Amino acid sequence: MADTSLTYIRLALLIAVTSAMRIVLSGIANVEPVTIMTVISAVSFGPLTGALVGALSTVLADIYALGFGIWSLFTSSAFFFIGIGAGLLSRHLKSRMGLTLFSVFATVFFDIYTTISTVLITGAPFHVALINGIPFYSIH
Repeated sequence: MADTSLTYIRLALLIAVTSAMRIVLSGIANVEPVTIMTVISAVSFGPLTGALVGALSTVLADIYALGFGIWSLFTSSAFFFIGIGAGLLSRHLKSRMGLTLFSVFATVFFDIYTTISTVLITGAPFHVALINGIPFYSIH
């Protein structure tokens, strides 16, 4: 039972710290601490922990300070999938090269996934949403 309690405490702390980092760093363009905290959590504690840290910290930060909307479902689910992926690939992410490659993949995945959300929310054609996102993606 004590082991379960420590697991929940660790999860709550990781979510709280990640949410706080997201809020504090939100004014700096393209700084996304949720990605690295999600990957670190997944590699250290497993795919479910990483997925929950990514998804719940995003929802918490959006509700508390950044504004919650339909886009929040897409950003939080993108981080959920990144956490699952990082946890499943954790044995390959122990090196600097592995972490770098996964981070690049996670960024591209996040950008494409959130572009799809833009298409679904606004009804814009995919290529238009993708082209409009290029300035953001290029510095991301």
